[in-house]
Amino acid sequence: MQTYLFNPFLRIAGLQSLLLGFFFMALTAIISIWSHCHFDGTLDVHIGAQTSLWFYFIEPLIDWLCLFIFLFITGKFASASRIRLIDVAGTVALAR
Repeated sequence: MQTYLFNPFLRIAGLQSLLLGFFFMALTAIISIWSHCHFDGTLDVHIGAQTSLWFYFIEPLIDWLCLFIFLFITGKFASASRIRLIDVAGTVALAR
């Protein structure tokens, strides 16, 4: 039980974690619409500004894409092991 709660990446990886991460990002966007909360950075949140609905859904995708590209390129150069694109994308999505 503790492994599933504190380190879900041992059991969930690849496409499954990517889809689950996108689901939770969409759920977060829906909650953000109601609370007028913007997750406009990797670790940043602002409250109060109202924008159009599509903007709430595009913000998490842009944040995910920026972090994913940075971590994938860094992993390719810094790691001696083989880095899979889908694993990095899924892990970043699920972590968000």
